[in-house]
This record gives sequence, C-alpha cells and structure tokens, in this order.
Amino acid sequence: MTDVNTSIINLRNAEIVAEEINQIKEHVRATAIDGAIRIGRKLQEAKSLVPYGEWEKWLEENVNYSASTAQNLMRIADEYGRKESQALADISYTQAVALLRLPAEEREQFVAEHDMQSMSTREMTDEIKRLNAEREKLQMTIEELLQGDASAGNAHAKDLEKALISAREQVKETEKRREDDLRREQARAAEAEKKLEKAVAERNAAKKQAEADALKLKRTEEELQNARAQVRTVEVLPDSVQAELDALRQKASRTGAESEMRAAYDGLVAAFERLMDKLTAARELDAATADKFSAAFGNAMIKMAERVRG
Repeated sequence: MTDVNTSIINLRNAEIVAEEINQIKEHVRATAIDGAIRIGRKLQEAKSLVPYGEWEKWLEENVNYSASTAQNLMRIADEYGRKESQALADISYTQAVALLRLPAEEREQFVAEHDMQSMSTREMTDEIKRLNAEREKLQMTIEELLQGDASAGNAHAKDLEKALISAREQVKETEKRREDDLRREQARAAEAEKKLEKAVAERNAAKKQAEADALKLKRTEEELQNARAQVRTVEVLPDSVQAELDALRQKASRTGAESEMRAAYDGLVAAFERLMDKLTAARELDAATADKFSAAFGNAMIKMAERVRG
C-alpha cells in the first residue's frame, strides 16, 4: 500500500502544479469582472442608503474599501455591466480599471489588438496614454481644420450677408418706386374723377337749361297761337274806319315795296361779297380754276346788268 501512494506522489511534478495554478488563475480572471460588476452595483445601492457625508466612513468600517476603489468598482458596473462582451469578460480587474481611461467604443478593439494575458498593467497604462495623446493630437488637428473651415464659412457668410443687405435695399427701392407710381396713379385717377364729375355736372346743367328752354319755347308757341287766334277774330268796322284802314294799307304797301327792293339790293351786295371771298380762297388753292370761275361770273354779271338797264 505504501508503495502505491509513493508512486502517485512521484507522478505529480512541478509542471502539473503549475498547470493547476494557471487554471485557478484563469478561473479567477474569468470571474473577476463579473464579480466586480456585482460588487459595484451593490456599492451603488449602499451609497443611496448611507446618509450624506458618511460614505467613506461606511466603506472603511463595513467593507474595508477606500473611496477610490469603491468608485472604480461602481464605474466598472456602469461601463461593463450595460452589455455582455466576451472580449471584456476575459480581462482582469486591474486591466478593466485601466481601460476606463479609453472611450467605451474603443475598449473592445484595444483588447482584440493586444495580448492581454501577457501585457502588464504598466505596459497597458503606457499604451493607453499613447493612444489618448494621439487622439488629442488628432482632435487638435480636426479643430484647426474646423476653424479654417469656419473662417472660410465666416467669409462666405459675410458675402451672403452683404448680398442679402443689397437685395433688401433693392427691394426697398422697388417698393418706394411702386408706392410713388401708385400715388401718381391715384392722383391722376382723382383728377380724372374730378373732371368727370365736372363734365357730368355741366351736362346735367345743360340738360336742365335745355329743358327750361324747351318749356319756354312751348309757352312762347302757346302765346303765339293765342295771339294768332285773337288776330283772326275780326270785328265788323264802320265805313269811315274801313276807308282809313284801306288808305293805311296802301301806304304800307308802298313802303313795303321799297323795303323789299332795298332788302334785295342788300342781298345782292352781300352775295357779291361772298362770291369774291370764295374766289379769293379758290385762287390760293387752284389759280387756273379760280380764273375760269371769275370769267364766268363776270360775264353773268354783265348780262344781269344789261337786263337791269332794260
């Protein structure tokens, strides 16, 4: 029996022990983040229950954590507990704390690109510092580019603003011209309306005057008809009066004949004057035709003169 136990002991060597240690380490590593997340959540719950100002004292007396350790655990709960990631589940607690210095969207890529099992915490910290420095430098470059774009944009904006101001001024001038034109049109319309009102008033006055004249003419005609009717009413006169009336009529007849002769003469003179005026006007237009008419009229006057002399 003793020989069998001795054989079993002899089979275990340093390599086997090392393998067992590595298995334990892997188990601890695999459960480290999960445990840290669970502890961080419990710490968040406890912090909400502990009175204000007594948090650090509570940590020391109850869980023997410093304030910084508790803060790291609560941050791990916030940052790594929101989604499941196999890549982040395989890192150690110290590596998880170091990765908090990277943005959340870059952590899985960092783990995928580096050998986390062989990488020390110091090496990891230095690499993260280098990445952050490069990011800051890149951010500065982007900001410079943006500033350059902003300068160009500002210049363009100023040009647009000037163009806008010019357009607004043109619109104002156009509106002013339209207002001036509208005022002139309104003034012309008002003047035309006044003229129309005046013409209507004159037409109405003329119409009234015409109506008054027509009424007056009608009355005059009626008076004339009445007068004629009275004249046609002849009374029987005495013989002596009738004789005297006949004598007066004869005298009036002689006087009337002389008047008619004088009127005929005056008419002849007036006709002669009109004839001369017409000949003068015709001679200015067509002298030859006017001469023909002048000769014809002269011959006619000679013949009329001979007939008058008898």
